[in-house]
Amino acid sequence: MSDDFAALERSLTTRYSCRAFKPDPVPDAVIEQIVRAAGHAASWCNAQPWLATITRSDETVRFRDALLAHQASASPASSPANARSISARVSSIP
Repeated sequence: MSDDFAALERSLTTRYSCRAFKPDPVPDAVIEQIVRAAGHAASWCNAQPWLATITRSDETVRFRDALLAHQASASPASSPANARSISARVSSIP
């Protein structure tokens, strides 16, 4: 087995879905490293549709409130079928 495949397999088999987050702020250098790495992710037809919004403290609360207001005002035709569960998840983010 190649080292590349072993690294891929290790990433796939050891991943987990985080359900909660520590209140500690993430250092800017770590955020920059994550965003830079994410920029290498594949995109359909090389569309590269990424948009990252990074917030802290009160900015996060205002951003969450804006997302909820937008979702609440969206027409049913443009809202996802599971809007209620999405709203519940978004509103629970600190």
